[in-house]
Amino acid sequence: SLEQRRKGARYPDDAAGLELFNRTSEDYFRAVVEQNQSCDEPAEMLIPSVESWAAYLGVSRQSIFRYKHERGEEWTRTIEYYINLIGACKSEAASHGRLNAVVYIFDCVNNSRGEYGYVSTNEIKLQVEPPKIDNLPDVKELSARLPDPVRVEDKKLDEYLE
Repeated sequence: SLEQRRKGARYPDDAAGLELFNRTSEDYFRAVVEQNQSCDEPAEMLIPSVESWAAYLGVSRQSIFRYKHERGEEWTRTIEYYINLIGACKSEAASHGRLNAVVYIFDCVNNSRGEYGYVSTNEIKLQVEPPKIDNLPDVKELSARLPDPVRVEDKKLDEYLE
């Protein structure tokens, strides 16, 4: 059953599982920082990603998103925190030329299933408000502005075509 699977998961759906998940996630970010401090070249520095975080945790990326959506509020807040942290790291890396902008955009809208809050769309939404018109003329004033009506029966069709 689903409940048995959750209890047998690497990170069970309970307080101890969340604590282990959080501690291991913190270890991942510490490992990235330590690696980056030992790099001589910026190009060698690691950029955190959901994929490498999942690999470090020993679970799939899909498992992380499943935990976020199927477990309680604490899990959701915890995972959103780390996803936002990864997004901030990638944004900084992209803005400083360490991460190709196209790769960054692709990751934000596709690879992370929109978890950063970005979506790829070509939809344009227009909101049109009716114009505010003051002092509209009344019917009598409008009729006075219009030419006298021409009655079609009074003229032959040939006269209209000239």
